[in-house]
Amino acid sequence: TSADPSKPAITVAGTEKAYVAKLDLCDCADTGTLGGASVSGGSVHATWAEINLYGGTLTGNNATGNGGAVYLSNSSFTMHGGAITNNTASNGGGIYAGSNGETVIINGGVISGNRAVNGGGIYASSGAKFHLNGGEIQNNVATEAGGGLYLFPYASAKIIYMGSVYGGGGTIAPYIYDNTVNSAQNNLYLSDPDTQIQFTSHIDT
Repeated sequence: TSADPSKPAITVAGTEKAYVAKLDLCDCADTGTLGGASVSGGSVHATWAEINLYGGTLTGNNATGNGGAVYLSNSSFTMHGGAITNNTASNGGGIYAGSNGETVIINGGVISGNRAVNGGGIYASSGAKFHLNGGEIQNNVATEAGGGLYLFPYASAKIIYMGSVYGGGGTIAPYIYDNTVNSAQNNLYLSDPDTQIQFTSHIDT
């Protein structure tokens, strides 16, 4: 829990592109929590940084700005496991990626129970690259648009990448379900109607 709710639990800051800070969050027991702040990126506030989440839960933040649990500026965030739950913000209840070339990659884990005006689970702005390869995004809420995801297409390419993995047990990932806006199903909001969603599927036997 954040020792001072007016500050993020963890602030990671490099100085520029050539001097990027790096942080791996790995809770082997997967029982630890990080959060409890009232500012943007209550769990992790990253500037010129590379963040990897492998385990643990980013939770309990109530941000007055953007990015309840994770706020990215000139940074990347890769989620391999763990959970981002029960956070609130103006935009991006769980994760907020700005417009300076940020990258968000979801390979696993759960993003659930987060709330925002736009992008209950994740808000990715126009300069951000978004890749959804796995994990679950469910039961997040927005009051205006994008209960689960609120996505701008990256620059002029207007492409968002999503991958599906068919496992030997017949499972399919990623899952995006039961996200709402005003109690109506609203899992994904695309800010540009001409955006292409490119699925990069493969078989994993």
